[in-house]
Amino acid sequence: MGGVRSGLGFIMFATLVSCASDEPTAAQPDSPSSTTSSSASSETSGTQGGSAEEEPDVLLAQQVELLAAGNGAAVDCRADIQDGVVPAVGPSVWLSNSFAINEARPLDLVLARQTGLCLHGFSITEPIQIEVDGGSTIFTTTVFPQPGPPPQDVDEAPETLFVNGTLNAYRPPSFDPEGATPPTIPADDTVLQSSMWELVPSADVRDRLAATALVNVRATQGDAEATSSQPVAVPTFRERHWLHGKPHILVVQGFPVGFQVPVGVYAIDAENTGSLIEDIGTVEIPESRVATFQVPDEIVAEMSSDSQDQCVTVPLHDQYNCPLL
Repeated sequence: MGGVRSGLGFIMFATLVSCASDEPTAAQPDSPSSTTSSSASSETSGTQGGSAEEEPDVLLAQQVELLAAGNGAAVDCRADIQDGVVPAVGPSVWLSNSFAINEARPLDLVLARQTGLCLHGFSITEPIQIEVDGGSTIFTTTVFPQPGPPPQDVDEAPETLFVNGTLNAYRPPSFDPEGATPPTIPADDTVLQSSMWELVPSADVRDRLAATALVNVRATQGDAEATSSQPVAVPTFRERHWLHGKPHILVVQGFPVGFQVPVGVYAIDAENTGSLIEDIGTVEIPESRVATFQVPDEIVAEMSSDSQDQCVTVPLHDQYNCPLL
């Protein structure tokens, strides 16, 4: 699927080791093996930080891939099954990122990336209970299957599954790779997929996930049960963007833990070079390497909403796709 893939299925990881690179870091499996209707267990080691020299700003080409709107990147639960990432026979449950860390590790979740819930082998007419281990708290979500495909351009809240609540899951269509027939939903198909959300739960949950480098999910519906356990990585590429669905909250990610990152209003030229106009605050990078910054109301009022040459950002070599108000 090229550089765009979705993530882990119904996996038990026997041994995990940590790694540090310019890609997101997380505990990694030596040899994943599939399980059904049982709890998954793992040994994990913590994520590793890095110095400024070890963490260069993300290249422009990577920024284009990660930030450009409408690039087609999406969670695809059906493709996970077809590609053998998860077992073809359910019941199974897994979380799936829209971008893989790399082609050799399509199973890892990465904080602050688009994520979706996948289910397979359950009844598509009855609610499903989801339990997610947030590090020290179990969050419960009731999933309601819907008859049609996932809606377009609809994001769930960034704290989805990491608060107690409800979630809709839809029946993703099956696409003909040759394009000879229109997308269809097989009548006997049991694949369910939620709308996506940006994996930015509350700060304490983010740090607990970073510390354990693992997330456990359990799905139950009557006597049917499935569990999954998958690595969680922290981002190490430096980037910033508006938090989906949260007006004027800037996500700052990838800087080394403990860095004090200044946030400011910048003027941007045609070469994506930024010139600081005004400092508006600072964020400290936590263990999750994902921080959020609420832009003050007075700054929002000062900036013209239709201005195309001013944005809110942090120091980067290139200010591609700079967040406009």
